[in-house]
Amino acid sequence: MQRKELLTQDIIKSELKRRSVKKLRLLLLQIPIIVISYILLFNIFIMLFDPKTAAKIVFSVACIFVFSAVYIDEMIGSIAGIIKSKNGNFLVEIDWVTGKKPKRSGNGKLNNYRPNTLIFARNGKFFIPEGENNAWSKLYAMDDNSIYHSTDINDDFYIIKIGRKRTAMAYNKKHFELEK
Repeated sequence: MQRKELLTQDIIKSELKRRSVKKLRLLLLQIPIIVISYILLFNIFIMLFDPKTAAKIVFSVACIFVFSAVYIDEMIGSIAGIIKSKNGNFLVEIDWVTGKKPKRSGNGKLNNYRPNTLIFARNGKFFIPEGENNAWSKLYAMDDNSIYHSTDINDDFYIIKIGRKRTAMAYNKKHFELEK
């Protein structure tokens, strides 16, 4: 029988916080690029269309507003993730794998990239984060490809969720045992 590593509440809190902070940093680094893109987009709309046509200007401002709202929602979600993980506000469920989809890289003109994906019976798709996962683990620190290839159909997983949102993290029960 394979040796299992103990998965504690503190480890889960720490991992949730680490991932949320990483996502927030990435979003913050994108702000200058997004602001410059919005300014350029707005100026292009004004140059292409008669500036006296109010409908065109309103349309371009509405586009910028929609893109900004989506971006801000992602930032708020990351900040909420940090706060909820710090407070231990997460849910642990058990689910099993019903399917797997391998990583697909973008090709040519279409960017149809997709990370390695596990499909769970009750929680749907889970995109395995690229790079090192379970870095805290002495036994099972693995990259996304290793997690994908070591997972079999019908494997049971601990599913970690923040609130009722999508799966934040997933731990294979054949490698980890949840602290009681």
